[in-house]
Amino acid sequence: MAKLIHWPYLIVFLFVVTVVAYGASAWFGVGFFVTFIVVAVIFLGLGLLAAHEDEQPGGFNNPKK
Repeated sequence: MAKLIHWPYLIVFLFVVTVVAYGASAWFGVGFFVTFIVVAVIFLGLGLLAAHEDEQPGGFNNPKK
């Protein structure tokens, strides 16, 4: 059975999102939690988009088709 949550990846993801959100909230003067949510959604969306493109014919995970 596959793990639902891979904890090291989750911890690294939360750390990176926290650092980027802290910098963005200080730079733009917006609240930290709003910025944290926006950055997390953007990172997850970009990850899903990259995974989708990698599975397409000719993509990184499917180079032969």
